[in-house]
Amino acid sequence: MPIYKVKIPQITLQQMDIPRYLNEIVFKVADVEDNMAELVIKTPSAQFWCRLSQRQKDKWRELVTLAGEDPEDYLAHMRAMLPADPEGKPKAVFRE
Repeated sequence: MPIYKVKIPQITLQQMDIPRYLNEIVFKVADVEDNMAELVIKTPSAQFWCRLSQRQKDKWRELVTLAGEDPEDYLAHMRAMLPADPEGKPKAVFRE
């Protein structure tokens, strides 16, 4: 899974309330200068994503947006990692 580190204000991180079920893909790494924190956001695997309920997916989208990122960028990357058949069509299908 690709890993992206995002610098966000400490106050934003305090507002995030990252649920335990997302700790595998969204977590704080360290405090950095000037009241900033470093947050890691991993692109979820399709297998991980499919295990989440719609409410959990919405929470993930909310956290990624709050961190100043576009959730669709991560989902596009996840789709790009799916295996393809010889014609270039994805083999796996998942609900977003």
